[in-house]
Amino acid sequence: MMILGLIAFCTVVMWCFPETNVARWMRASLVDQSLAVLAKLKRHHVIFLLVVLAFPFVARDFPMLWGGGGEVLALAFNLSMYLDAALVAAAVTIALGVTTVWKVVRAQLSMWLGAAAQRRWRAVGGSRTRKPREPKSLDDDDAPALGVAIAA
Repeated sequence: MMILGLIAFCTVVMWCFPETNVARWMRASLVDQSLAVLAKLKRHHVIFLLVVLAFPFVARDFPMLWGGGGEVLALAFNLSMYLDAALVAAAVTIALGVTTVWKVVRAQLSMWLGAAAQRRWRAVGGSRTRKPREPKSLDDDDAPALGVAIAA
C-alpha cells in the first residue's frame, strides 16, 4: 500500500506542478530514463525476456536438473533466438501470402470491373470498334511551322 501511495504522490506532483524542480527531476529520472532504456530494446531482447519469465512456469523442474542459472539462461537464449527466427520466417511467409492474394484479388476485380464497363458501354449504344479517323486535309496552309521553315 505504501508503494501505491508513493506512485500516486509522484504522479500528482508531476501532473499538478510540472514547472517545479522536483517535478522536472522526477520526470527525468522516472520517465525519460525509462523510455530511453525501452527505446534501445530490440525484438530479440523482448523475446528473451518473455522466455526467461515463462521458464519457471513452463519447466518447473528443468532448471533444477541443470544446476545453476547460467546454463538455464544459455538455454533460454538459444530458445529465444530460435523463436525469433521462427517468428521472422512466419511474418515473411504471411506477408508473401498476403501480397499474392492481393494480386489475385486485384486482377480478378479489374477483370470483373472491365467486363461490367464493357457491358455498360454496349448497353448505352457504344460499339466494339473505333470510329475511323477522318484523313488529314491536304491543304496545310494552317501549319505555321512549315511556312517559317520555307521563309528561312
